Amino acid sequence: MTKPKPKPTLPLPFLASDLLAQAQAQAQAKRSSSSSDNTLKTSFKCIDAPLGDTAVLKYGCITNIQCDVGGYGTLLAHHLITTHLLQLLDSSKESGSNGSSQVAYVDTTGAFSALNLLKVLEFRLLQLQQQEKKVAAATQDTDIRRQAVELLDRVQYMRTFDYDGVVETVGEVFGYDIHTIRDGDTGTGVIPPAAVAEIAAVKEEAEPAVSPAESEGEEQGEEQGEEQEEEQEGERRIIPDSDADSDDEIFWPLPLLPKHDPGLTSKKKRRRTTTITNNVAEETLIIEERQVEEKEAPVPPPDQNQNQDASLERTGRDFGVIVFDNISRPLESLLEKNDVEANSSLTLLSRSLRSLARDRGVAILLLSTPTLFPPTTKDQKREMYIKNHSVFARIQPTDGLPRTLSWCLDYSIMVSRYPQNSNDISTAHRRRSGGKDKFIIEVVADRYGGGVGRWGGFAVKGDIEFVELFKEEKNLLT
Repeated sequence: MTKPKPKPTLPLPFLASDLLAQAQAQAQAKRSSSSSDNTLKTSFKCIDAPLGDTAVLKYGCITNIQCDVGGYGTLLAHHLITTHLLQLLDSSKESGSNGSSQVAYVDTTGAFSALNLLKVLEFRLLQLQQQEKKVAAATQDTDIRRQAVELLDRVQYMRTFDYDGVVETVGEVFGYDIHTIRDGDTGTGVIPPAAVAEIAAVKEEAEPAVSPAESEGEEQGEEQGEEQEEEQEGERRIIPDSDADSDDEIFWPLPLLPKHDPGLTSKKKRRRTTTITNNVAEETLIIEERQVEEKEAPVPPPDQNQNQDASLERTGRDFGVIVFDNISRPLESLLEKNDVEANSSLTLLSRSLRSLARDRGVAILLLSTPTLFPPTTKDQKREMYIKNHSVFARIQPTDGLPRTLSWCLDYSIMVSRYPQNSNDISTAHRRRSGGKDKFIIEVVADRYGGGVGRWGGFAVKGDIEFVELFKEEKNLLT
């Protein structure tokens, strides 16, 4: 007897929430596996370790760092730029080729200092060489200085003053060419001959045709009329000399001004139309002769170098990191003028930044400051700005970027001062830290989830280095 075939087991139904959780887990595992190649960190454990996989900046993502303390957000940006440049230096050594990725630094405040960035580069290069211990102390300083200057050359500084300047820098990174758009994608700045012929044909149709005999007769008649007008009395021909020694040099009585001739303007218009038609006919003949010569003449091969230069201009420069310092100022002035037009403009900007990050894998960093509270109660109720809430109750919520830009942000990080309970605690922790100010860095928004609420504490040493808070000071917060 043959055994009956077992019935196939039907798959159990799944809930949509289970499928969504499974997809999020797979995406999280994929991001964590490739996090080492996709992230930019500051190389300081007091900042990188608490944030974990969230990191401060990632390629293909947009990160906003809101810092209410002037200068420290810029210092974070300098260390992230240095990490990107050092990764390029390592990859160029391994492959034996010079990396071409650059950094675009868009400055709206005018406070950018190339010397500070150079100091950060030298500090990080010195750290690497001390870890490797392969370079002698005598040649250490000169090599570090030379490498730091070479890396600094990769930073393209762009000074802007308003929102229009920010939009122009984004277009420059994309590789927009104004001449190609204006001239019909010819890139030469010259109108093609076919367009000239069409313009001439339109002019001929719009203007009345005049025969050569009639035009010659009219020109002769106009010349005779002009000669007769010159002989008419009442026309002033000599300008009196005010510096004359005697009145004999002045012709008395002074002649009258010429009378108004209503037919003179019509004659001038008629002569202008005849000259235009003659010139148009000559231009069309010249264009036809040129077209015949171009057809007969052999076409030279295109220059490969020119084609490569044009393609580079179209695709734009090779930027790996773009920093906007500070993005809050131009956006505030834009919203004060007209919030409706401002939101439409910000929508286009957010789409451009989103496309730039996803399509080209550029890491975009927005440095911002807490915005001023709207002056009127009507604007306060509209909630035009993002409200950033800290995990600590003693850190008050602050207004961040406009809500229109919140859709393009992947991560939002807030840096605030160390919260203080009482004067005794604040005096104690300042005495233990040598008078240094303490700061808290925390993740307040994460598009992919899992990073909100992570925080860490740090202090700034020598305006270059980040150091960790003491353990007993951390316990005071919890």
